[in-house]
Amino acid sequence: VPEPKAQNLNFSSNADLPLEVFA
Repeated sequence: VPEPKAQNLNFSSNADLPLEVFA
């Protein structure tokens, strides 16, 4: 499931939702 991983990268750039990245 590469899509969620891609979203995690986006969240990492935003750094607004760290919980989402860890989740």
